[in-house]
Amino acid sequence: MAFDDGQKVLAIDRAGRWAWTADLKDAGQYHGFQEPAIVGALPLLECDPDSLVEELMPVAAIVGVSVEQVIQSLPGQALLECAFGTRSDYWIERALAWAERSVVRGLPRAALQSVVDDLQVRQDLRHRAARLIALGGRS
Repeated sequence: MAFDDGQKVLAIDRAGRWAWTADLKDAGQYHGFQEPAIVGALPLLECDPDSLVEELMPVAAIVGVSVEQVIQSLPGQALLECAFGTRSDYWIERALAWAERSVVRGLPRAALQSVVDDLQVRQDLRHRAARLIALGGRS
């Protein structure tokens, strides 16, 4: 699945782990969803969650599971933690949109709390994070 204006591709590596790459010609350039490489996957949060479902349907068909199982297997918590940790209103807002739409199961509460506590983050974003915490991660 392409993301970041078609510059990057979401993939499953040979070990069955989610990865991303910016160069399909060199399969050795896959990056995992851990620090520091996960930062390069933040543009995945720019995908509309509904579009994400449509984009991942072929993957689900190939793997032989439901699209919901494919989405839940994404390392979404790590992606949200990274976005919340950037202190960037833009990435925090994108991550909150995914969290509010319940794209990711089990939200990183400590990272959400850090957004609430960070006075450099826009007030509306801090309130949205607090609401998610109060609702137990579901809106």
